[in-house]
Amino acid sequence: MRYKTKLETHVARELTKRKETKPLMFFNTLVSVVDGGVKDESLKETIYEILSKEASVEFFIMTTSKSGSITNKFLSTHKGSEIYHVLDMCLRVNRQLQMEPLLNIEVKAGVKLVARKFFEQALTAIVLHDIRKCGGLNNFDSSKSDMYHGKIASEIFAKYAKQNGIDTKTIKNIETAIKYHDGRFSPLIREKYYNTKLSLYEILYKESKSKIGSILATVVHSLDMLTSNGLVPSPGRKEVESKINYIQKTDDFIKCALD
Repeated sequence: MRYKTKLETHVARELTKRKETKPLMFFNTLVSVVDGGVKDESLKETIYEILSKEASVEFFIMTTSKSGSITNKFLSTHKGSEIYHVLDMCLRVNRQLQMEPLLNIEVKAGVKLVARKFFEQALTAIVLHDIRKCGGLNNFDSSKSDMYHGKIASEIFAKYAKQNGIDTKTIKNIETAIKYHDGRFSPLIREKYYNTKLSLYEILYKESKSKIGSILATVVHSLDMLTSNGLVPSPGRKEVESKINYIQKTDDFIKCALD
């Protein structure tokens, strides 16, 4: 996997050079998550290619909050907390998928291959959902947050995925999940559906015409809110290290997820 090697060499070297110990730990753990969670080689290579070509090194150092609106103090103040936020979402995504009634209609009991496919798609969307939150390689600004970063990131994913021969349905599902990960806060739907009685899923399906993509987008949005807006207590140092060690010591951190 040439892009994985390229990404690891560049980012790890730079973080080591800057003595960014915690962001380096989070970055190495993110690689473990992608390796363990995404079995589709084309999808995995696409993730690494995007991270190596489109994400600034600063992306792996930045905090999650730019405006101070996030009430989780760890995410607002600690370097590398954006990647920790992504890791936290990754650890929770399988349980969230299992609780999604619309997805349970799609995945019949015992069809693990289908369930794993949706899991991998959700995981991909989570890893890439914020890659343009503060800009790209040449215009990164950690003091600003682009309100259209979901749309930009989704277009980036679609471009590379098509080049790598990923099937159209998979691209549409992941593209939708990334594009609308902000849910009702997305500028793409906020004003248009300000007074609507439609559910978030109904809004997203109306906009995207992607059933699974709309479901995955609601799951990613729920996890995004759950792990960033104070609904999960700010972790202490031992909690952070425990979570990271859990992932790093598990050969496949989701090996029991679909059993």
